[in-house]
Amino acid sequence: MNRGQFFVVFLLSFLVAVSFGLGYASGNQNTYLVEGLTKIDASFLANDWFAHQSKHHHANFCNIILFVGYLGLPTGATLVLLELLLRMVTLLCIFKVIGTLDDEHRLAIFVFVLSFLVLEETWSVCGSYIFSAVLQPSSLGSTFTMVGFLYFLRGRYLVSGLMMAFAGYMHTNFLLLGFVYLGIAHLFLGSKQFLRRSLMQFTPMLVVFCMALPYLLEFMSSENGKIARDIILFVRAPHHYVPNLVDFIPFIGWSILGCFSLKVLNGENPIHKRFVALYVSLLITVCVATLLTTVVFVPTISQLFFWRMAPFSVLLSQMLIFYFVIQRVFHSNEISWGQCFAEFALAFVILYLTRRYRVFVGFLPVVGALFLLLRPAFVKISRWMFLPQKYKQTFLQLLGIAFLLLIFAYKSNVCYQKSTFINGFPPKWEGELYKWCETTKNTSKFLVPPDLGNFRLHAERAVVVDWKSLSVHPDDVVEWYSRIQDITGVEKVADLGTAQEGYTQMDLPRLMKLIRKYSIDYAVLYRGQNETHGLPVTFENEKFVVVKLPK
Repeated sequence: MNRGQFFVVFLLSFLVAVSFGLGYASGNQNTYLVEGLTKIDASFLANDWFAHQSKHHHANFCNIILFVGYLGLPTGATLVLLELLLRMVTLLCIFKVIGTLDDEHRLAIFVFVLSFLVLEETWSVCGSYIFSAVLQPSSLGSTFTMVGFLYFLRGRYLVSGLMMAFAGYMHTNFLLLGFVYLGIAHLFLGSKQFLRRSLMQFTPMLVVFCMALPYLLEFMSSENGKIARDIILFVRAPHHYVPNLVDFIPFIGWSILGCFSLKVLNGENPIHKRFVALYVSLLITVCVATLLTTVVFVPTISQLFFWRMAPFSVLLSQMLIFYFVIQRVFHSNEISWGQCFAEFALAFVILYLTRRYRVFVGFLPVVGALFLLLRPAFVKISRWMFLPQKYKQTFLQLLGIAFLLLIFAYKSNVCYQKSTFINGFPPKWEGELYKWCETTKNTSKFLVPPDLGNFRLHAERAVVVDWKSLSVHPDDVVEWYSRIQDITGVEKVADLGTAQEGYTQMDLPRLMKLIRKYSIDYAVLYRGQNETHGLPVTFENEKFVVVKLPK
């Protein structure tokens, strides 16, 4: 790679990395930052059950927070920069993986793959993704998984195993799933040196698995296991664990196109052979898990969240598709390059419309039939798009960059909204509330609405419970649900909407009962939705009212 190409790749990777947002103290960080911050300062969130009494399930992630605190670095800026760095490493790995397929045309393929990464935001089935707006355990899991993929394709299985092991150290789900799909991939590679390959790949992963085993055994042996599993799967996070057919439409579309594009790979090329093994193993993992949670429902399969690998499968599909297109453009006399782009454009429209507007799956056969009817027209259009061979690569690169820049412009507002580190997050009304909380004792405990997930981290005050933050340890899940029942007055809380409705109907007897049980000092109520019951108001703005509670 020459300097000019390196500069383009680096610049595009940086822009794409930024496009996913510069977030801090929002979303999942409301959960994942708490343990590290309480270890830095034991008085932080004093009297908070989640902060000091629950078993945090990504304990290794807090070591990053501790290290940042030990160095005396500003937490927010450091975590944002670290997340940005991880994204860039992942994107550069994607470029390197593409290079294993086609070193000559890798820049053209890369820019088109980047375009769809930005457009789709790496989201796939059941709320799975590669990149998020904030640094979290899955950020490290995703990056080191991608590095592991690269070394797997190069045949350096020990390095791949080390990368996968570290991904699993930061996020156990990546470790458990890695044993499955990498095991399948090695089976596809055949019996030659199977034992040697497996030992190099899985030995580092087994070491990390042994480190995680005590927690996993404690998790599995809890007598609250079944109750907690049902709460997680069907109440707290069905968007992750209960498949939605509509979400699979883009995944199916990319997978069909990807499988069709496999024919362009050279079965004699060892790198191509490993790419096929990895790609097919990911497809099998996701598809079998889907069958075992739709045709029949196996709760354990659902709980293992095999769909985490779906966006990686889609990513490999996109690499394959654009590799196929480029090969047709430069090395095939059967189909002109213009026809390839016209056909791919139609596929893109189908995928985008089904994703954007959630089109019913029955629409796809209609579009497929229409495509067959229009195919002759694409052949004619392609003749108008003819260029001399020597200009094709430059044209493709410029076309891809132009497409990517258009998507950047389209997504710019989304990027800013996600960039909570720079956009004045939290919102004005919440910010006023949290500012007022600084005037209360740091040992105060608050009753807050279930959907106010930012309160604990931004107000730096203990809460009884919120909907966002919980540990997945079965005992903690049951305790969390019990607290949600208490503050909402609803015996069978089905979802956040049910919890919110119950909270807005807070009556005085329930409030008095909560005071006695949880020793609450203040209650945050929604203005115009909750009654204050004649209690002294200590803060109010356009959205919130805070009342001081009697002892």
